[in-house]
Amino acid sequence: ETESKIAHDKESVEITPALRCKNLHLRKIIKENHGASLASADMNCFFPTDDRRHMVATAGANQINIYDNNHCGNHIDLACHFINLPTEYSRGGESSIVKFLLTKESENEALVAFGGERSEISVMSVAHTRIVRLLKGHSSEIIDIAPHQTKEGCFYSASRDNTIRFWNATDD
Repeated sequence: ETESKIAHDKESVEITPALRCKNLHLRKIIKENHGASLASADMNCFFPTDDRRHMVATAGANQINIYDNNHCGNHIDLACHFINLPTEYSRGGESSIVKFLLTKESENEALVAFGGERSEISVMSVAHTRIVRLLKGHSSEIIDIAPHQTKEGCFYSASRDNTIRFWNATDD
């Protein structure tokens, strides 16, 4: 409290830890059940004025979950549950990173990119709960994904193979 008052007494407001946390309130608790530790979480922050801004993605074990807080009243609910099993196209496996990608504002679609122990990156349509792109190029574990802030469907990935790659998930 004292720290916050001191900050407000100055001509320009100093952002202190107390001031930063002043308006934080616990609103929702999500109990994840990936069968393992939660490895990654991401909030869709690309469109602050539309319905997609209320989505949260989580990754853990071989599962990706998408939660929606907009269409479910005063609670958060599971909107999409995907299990990354091996198929004829993909090796499946554990996912340690998940990120929302920028999509066209006119489309009512959200895309997430995820990867992990396998060297593949999957791009999933949240609306259809299916993989729309499977990207191969790394030779080791995917350790990070960074969405491009202005190019739709584009992102960078980093791998334990010591490379960074640029991808466009919307190219045909």
